[in-house]
Amino acid sequence: MQESMQIKSKQGPDQPRNVRRHGVTSYNKEANMPIPSIIQKLRIEQTSFEDMRSGPSPNARHMRESKIESEEYLGPHDHDLKLRVGDVQKMQFEDKNHLGQEQRGPLLWSEEQRQNRISVIEGKTLVDKNKEDMKTDLANRQMFTAGTAKQLKERCLAAGISLQKEVDHVAVQGFIGIAKGMYEILWERGFIDPNVEKYTIDGIKDPNTGQLLKETSLKHLIQQLPDFENEKTLLHYHGEKLGCIVFNSPKCTPEVAGEGIEYDWGVSKLWYRTQDIKLKKKKTEFKKLVSRAVGNEVLSLRMVRDNARRAREHMISYYKLEKSGDSTLPSDVKRMMATRKSHSSVIDMDKGFVSGQLRAMAT
Repeated sequence: MQESMQIKSKQGPDQPRNVRRHGVTSYNKEANMPIPSIIQKLRIEQTSFEDMRSGPSPNARHMRESKIESEEYLGPHDHDLKLRVGDVQKMQFEDKNHLGQEQRGPLLWSEEQRQNRISVIEGKTLVDKNKEDMKTDLANRQMFTAGTAKQLKERCLAAGISLQKEVDHVAVQGFIGIAKGMYEILWERGFIDPNVEKYTIDGIKDPNTGQLLKETSLKHLIQQLPDFENEKTLLHYHGEKLGCIVFNSPKCTPEVAGEGIEYDWGVSKLWYRTQDIKLKKKKTEFKKLVSRAVGNEVLSLRMVRDNARRAREHMISYYKLEKSGDSTLPSDVKRMMATRKSHSSVIDMDKGFVSGQLRAMAT
């Protein structure tokens, strides 16, 4: 289960205390309206290792530049072109490097390849569309976009959508403007050991133990970089731009997410499942039914408050278990909630203390 997300707006004098909508609590003080839910994903040009290549690539996603804030951003291996604190690292090759010198090209390319600075384009060529291309084409025709690549292809063929697209034909690949890749980024920061024979994305295997050597893994090394490790998601980025505070609920604990949002979703889903199948067949009727499921008809103010109260009971139970040093398994939380519901009795809530007082009286 993914982490549940919650946004709380920074409070203002003319601003509602909380506005709850679709899994986040948020409020846009400038537009004076609630903020809709935003999918937790990478924002454009975000620094992330997830879809990076080991070496330079014209097809890799471009990432934003990153400032070297402290020595934590730098490795122990020195060379003439190593970045320094205060420098700005570009994630794509530019005509000049950070010292203002002419860019010499990718380390992983041969000297002959590095002579080609600018790509040479000769006309157009046809290539097969990828999954995202097919989804976009289907969405433009208001068609269903979920499914495997094979299913999307069949859907495109049935709709008369071409499975190929026209792109520039690169006769000679230059390096200016293409993504650097993990190796180059790590080398510029001083994390590439010249004594290590080879680096790979996951690392090379130890010939004796068969275990992957983390120090030879580009992915492992780049994961440790502060700017990659602490990069904000799209949700955090937009939340902060709107003057909000965004924080994550713990994983695998839907019962404490937000202010009972998972209970709200549960109520909506159960209500939807009880409805007649005839109301779900046509697209227009389906949309109306979903709107009713998440609207005031099902999620009334009283229902939402009851769900929020239930979530808070779980939060209190987790808190009390953690404070007492006991385990916080779901079974323990249920036991704690049952104890709390039995009665607000001091004997039930703090029997050890009361027993101690009785023993003190007996001596």
